[in-house]
Amino acid sequence: MPAPASCSSLHLRHSSYTTCFSHHRRSRQRSLASVLASFAASVAMAVTMTIGLMVALCGPANASVAGAHLPAPASTPATPSAPCPSTSALDGQGFAIERLDEHHYAIHEPGYWQRNVAYLIVGSERALLFDPGGSAGKDIRRAIAHLTDKPILVLPSHLHFDHIGGLKHFDDIALIDLPFTRQLIGDDGRVRVPAEIHLGKREGFDPPPFRVTQWLAPGHAIELGGLTLDVLSLPGHSADSTALIERNGNRIWTGDHLYAGELLAHLPGSDVKQYLVSHRKLLEYVDTNTRIFGGHNGVPAHCDRNESTGPNAGEDIAVTVLRRGDAFAFAEALERAVVREDDTSGGTPMEDAFGRGVRYPINEHMTLIEPARPEPVQ
Repeated sequence: MPAPASCSSLHLRHSSYTTCFSHHRRSRQRSLASVLASFAASVAMAVTMTIGLMVALCGPANASVAGAHLPAPASTPATPSAPCPSTSALDGQGFAIERLDEHHYAIHEPGYWQRNVAYLIVGSERALLFDPGGSAGKDIRRAIAHLTDKPILVLPSHLHFDHIGGLKHFDDIALIDLPFTRQLIGDDGRVRVPAEIHLGKREGFDPPPFRVTQWLAPGHAIELGGLTLDVLSLPGHSADSTALIERNGNRIWTGDHLYAGELLAHLPGSDVKQYLVSHRKLLEYVDTNTRIFGGHNGVPAHCDRNESTGPNAGEDIAVTVLRRGDAFAFAEALERAVVREDDTSGGTPMEDAFGRGVRYPINEHMTLIEPARPEPVQ
């Protein structure tokens, strides 16, 4: 081993060499200690940053997975915070709660094949639940009980099975007042929805009759206390399709009339021409700042894509909010559907449990399924 540079000759006396070597060894030990100390400091800093990031993303260590992103119970007012539309959490009942702001919540059903979205709108005096949950096997009341202590009025957007499954859990029920809905009242004063209207026969769905406590005429203003919702009749997807216009917030709640996904105009009871007339009426309420919230959560309603599984399933589910450009793109698609007769070029034929149709893409958010054209006579 060569001598250190400061020891210039191998002819140095043994004591001098020993002194030099000892000095060099101590120098190397100090250098090694310095490197180890620097490495330990780097590791400590990395651990600290990682823990800080985990706390920032996940909340305190004692927060439960299901409730980490949920507002405080109604008895303990939650501290107002900025809306976080991209974050939601399963409530333990199969519903995922998405807080839009302190007055509006989207209630997702990620495990249900239709992937419905209901909306809880909370005023200072009472709340309205727009759609009561699609799955008849789950009680949406448990999901929303901690969101408000106000009395809740339930309004189905329409009477298809995936929008009235949870209606049986409520007593205060509103319905749009139309000849179509009034004809469903039985001799006992309760509404009975037959299979040809609810379309849930494939699921063995047999909804119990229910009593309507409030009949809402088109144009009726629902006062919640600081929030007013105007009832709009939009026949097309179904004869009883209903939307809510929240003018003071420039929001529209459209049910199955308009949402991100496959928009169905091929169902029994659907009418493409009436759909277009209704949609033109809806456009009168749409400007560049309008936000449109539909009844399904941004994937085709009749597919299994993005199914949620596992203990944390349902987190980071967010409704796709549509805007003015989407609404006008849908109007153009409906116009093409009305003028298109036997020409199905550009479309993809399809068939599901509800009927035959032709699928036409609209934009990156939406697809229209039109009724299949009659087979040409040979």
